[in-house]
Amino acid sequence: MAENRRQVAVAEAERKIAEARGDSAQAVIQAAGRAEAIKREQLSLTPLYIDYIKVQKWSGQVPTTVAGANSGFIMQLPKGTRE
Repeated sequence: MAENRRQVAVAEAERKIAEARGDSAQAVIQAAGRAEAIKREQLSLTPLYIDYIKVQKWSGQVPTTVAGANSGFIMQLPKGTRE
């Protein structure tokens, strides 16, 4: 009777270890897949494509503030009238 319980406990422990190894391997494979997808996405992001994405997201509204690079200069533009 005690030997049966010991064998059942050993089998259960081995099952849990195998399950944990499987979960670990699955996580590694998923992480490798995500890393590969990110790498491919980065390679596809050329400066021209990034500009295209910016244009697609632009609302068409002209900025109302212009700042010069490294000059500390900020100029408020007057609001235009649309007819």
